[in-house]
Amino acid sequence: MMRLRVSEPAGAREVVLRGERAVIGRLAECDIPVDDAGVSREHAELSRESTGWWVRDLGSRNGTFVNDAPAERQRIAEGDVVRLGPDVTVELLGEDAEEGDGAVRGDAAPRGRRARRAGGSPFGWLSATDWILEPLGERARTTRIPGTVMFVGRDPSAGLALDDESVSRMHARLDREGVGLVVTDLKSSNGTHVNDEPVLRASLHDGDIVRFGDVAFEVRRASGPAWKRIGALGLVLAGLALAVFVVLRVSDSLHERAMIGDSAQRVRAQTLEDTRAGIAASRGGDVELARAYLLHAADLLQLSGLAPRGATLGRPAEFFREVVAQLPAEEREFDFAGALDPGTVEASRARLATLTNREYVERQLSRFAVELGQDPHVPPGFTEQVWSLVTEYEKYPGSMRIMLRRARDLQPRIRGILASRHLPEAFCYVAWVESGLD
Repeated sequence: MMRLRVSEPAGAREVVLRGERAVIGRLAECDIPVDDAGVSREHAELSRESTGWWVRDLGSRNGTFVNDAPAERQRIAEGDVVRLGPDVTVELLGEDAEEGDGAVRGDAAPRGRRARRAGGSPFGWLSATDWILEPLGERARTTRIPGTVMFVGRDPSAGLALDDESVSRMHARLDREGVGLVVTDLKSSNGTHVNDEPVLRASLHDGDIVRFGDVAFEVRRASGPAWKRIGALGLVLAGLALAVFVVLRVSDSLHERAMIGDSAQRVRAQTLEDTRAGIAASRGGDVELARAYLLHAADLLQLSGLAPRGATLGRPAEFFREVVAQLPAEEREFDFAGALDPGTVEASRARLATLTNREYVERQLSRFAVELGQDPHVPPGFTEQVWSLVTEYEKYPGSMRIMLRRARDLQPRIRGILASRHLPEAFCYVAWVESGLD
């Protein structure tokens, strides 16, 4: 691997070339990027061939030199110095052993085609460089160079107008190239000088003295925050944050609406199913089960807010009006008032009296399950548990009465909680069991 020492106005660094080819230039994408206005964007190429290392000029503006001799394409060896433009040199230090990928020495960082320039800052975009010309005398004023180009001359239209006979009408041009500043003489009568040296084109640095005719300035370079860029970035970030916030709110709102719509659809489907089950039970002669199904359907309508505004179970036909519209034609004339009338249930007590105690318990469990919105076919294990409690009561009525007395003490509180949440009292049974007091 070839070791190089790259010297710029900002300092020197040592670089190790691992590949067979390297492009040197002002572009950050170059293999060896150089921050100097006198260097072209892709200035020269170093390549390894069978005969050794060669340098080739890539059509640069200020030329490529080997040991101060102009070179278009020339073989180079250890000790040779390649100069790019007026201020940048590359010295060949010799071949070196392998040092790992992207090996670099000195104060330089590892460099690749897309690496950041050495000494660069990840926040460089947020900083700005200003070039200022401070007059050395009273024939001019302090001038900050705006934009990318400014003309200097005696003409009043020049960006830096100098009312002095030694200055031509259009004397010189100042160009900002990247963060650098370049002065170009426009064939003036008395010439342009940098540090008392006549120049046609030259890079300017902090502290240089540039003279247009007899009018001299000291070059000052100042760096600071780029407030306009920072403000623009702040606006962009604020806009992105607002956009994300709006998208999240809209997404949450749509999700909530979808959930509400889905829930309402399920409630309507369950209400219709319970209503039809109640009608079937009523027509089959099972009055209690029919009433349980219809009461659960009514609870669903009330809890979901789908019941007609102002409707109550005192007027069942109006309460179930929207459900009736979805029933088959043969069920729309069903007598809801008769099915929900407590007197109808009392009239069916004679049928219940013919049931055994076990059958009666199973019957009541089915009714409770329906009123709770559950499957009326209660699991046999649960039925056995309830039946064991009933038989225990028959055997030991005293202890069971104590338990029921405790239940009566708690029941008003449970009812109050259920009422505040608009839940049916059938939930008292669930609350009692889950409390562990059974």
